[in-house]
Amino acid sequence: MIKLNHKQIKQVLQFSNLNDHFILVPPSRMFVFGEGKNSNERGICLETRMNFSVDDYESFTFEGIKRNGNLEKAKTRFDAKNKIDHLDDLLNEGEDVAEFVIPNDTLQQMLRIANVEKHTHFRIFKKEDTPSRIRSFNAVKYYSEMIGDNLKINEYYEQDLNDFRSIPFYVYIKTSTIKLLKKDDYSVIVSDNGLITFEGFSKNLIYYLRDQRLGAYVENQISEIDSMDSVLLFDPRRAKAFRHRINSHI
Repeated sequence: MIKLNHKQIKQVLQFSNLNDHFILVPPSRMFVFGEGKNSNERGICLETRMNFSVDDYESFTFEGIKRNGNLEKAKTRFDAKNKIDHLDDLLNEGEDVAEFVIPNDTLQQMLRIANVEKHTHFRIFKKEDTPSRIRSFNAVKYYSEMIGDNLKINEYYEQDLNDFRSIPFYVYIKTSTIKLLKKDDYSVIVSDNGLITFEGFSKNLIYYLRDQRLGAYVENQISEIDSMDSVLLFDPRRAKAFRHRINSHI
């Protein structure tokens, strides 16, 4: 059993808000899938590197580290290596449609406004002959008004982004998910299978998010997919079915 020192304990526990367990991958990668805290944030996965090494794929509990600093194996319904393989499938089978930078100052300003205005979602998108943009808005209110034929399209906050490459696209991310990102400047890549990758410039963190747009098909997929056979609410065998939706507004 590996016992962590104080610095290592602090490094690991900073991500315990995402789940009650995490996966270590040889030699020193750590993954946390945000699906343990009442399944509220199953659309996010964190990847980072530890300053200690392991020999095999294994799931460990945060509680064991909190209690005595030991790496204690977690009792899970899934195989750790299969879980990571499923994530790799998603990363490898998608084609990138956009790449841009979201500075920390921009993101924090938008989060402050979203908190005050009670914005529920962020929409990242690009139209023909425009830069990529990030917008916060109250999706519940927006769609309620749209259905009630009382649409107000001006109740949002928006910023332009610095594109590296992009074609027209739309993705949505819950505000509660964006709040889980550590403060940093992020390079962001959007793939055509609904996977969104946020890679930090300075903190050695990578977040994988799924397109969280509103729509009945998302709820249906949640009810159909078992968490031990999927990552980020995507079964990699079904991910291609989402591809045609990346350019459609729901």
